[in-house]
Amino acid sequence: MDLDDAQYDLLEKFILANSVKGDDGVKADVMGFTREGDQKAITAKQYVGTITLSDGTNIEILPKIYDDKTVNAEDEKSNTKKILMKMLQTLFDAKSKNFQNANLEVSKLPLLEIFIRMFLDEAFTIVKKGLKGGYVTVESNENFLKGKLLLNEHIRKNYLHKEKFYIGYDEFNINQPENRIIKSTLDYLEKRTSSVKNKQFIKKLLASFDEVPLCENVDADIAMAKATKGRNSACY
Repeated sequence: MDLDDAQYDLLEKFILANSVKGDDGVKADVMGFTREGDQKAITAKQYVGTITLSDGTNIEILPKIYDDKTVNAEDEKSNTKKILMKMLQTLFDAKSKNFQNANLEVSKLPLLEIFIRMFLDEAFTIVKKGLKGGYVTVESNENFLKGKLLLNEHIRKNYLHKEKFYIGYDEFNINQPENRIIKSTLDYLEKRTSSVKNKQFIKKLLASFDEVPLCENVDADIAMAKATKGRNSACY
């Protein structure tokens, strides 16, 4: 991909700001710098994926299994995307992914939109099975009797209000960290996708999360989701 000077500078800043270390502590950059004569060049390393620069430029990093200088470079690029999708499906044991449907023409989508579509497919599966939920104890002063009468509070608050009942009861609630994370991701992707189809899917999914707020603290919600993983909870 040919970049102008401004795009190159943005990519260079991105690379320098996103140097990472592997599990062994060894620095593992997404891309590296080389020289071709008097010109600087950027080469991809052991990663594949997509990078979106701050100006909106989208850069795809595909496995180097085709020659972009061949006559049929676009066909080769399309085939490479198909191979990458098969790799991901195998990696995540995703044999039933809808990407096997030729009508989606996945190989013609930008790589970012493919990743978004994969997430949306998983989100649809979760919604179909039922959002994770749990029971929370609610205490309130009501005009009806439900659950258990909390006698001490009832006497204290309703001495002059005989029509009231101070009660405690369990209420099913889908305001769970896992659901907040999914909804927040959908909200973020809705702003990032340029695919009309993906936007339609996102809006349809968000309708199932009406009763779920967005994350106020993503890190805290992720920690809570990990802490409760494997515990039994009610779902519908």
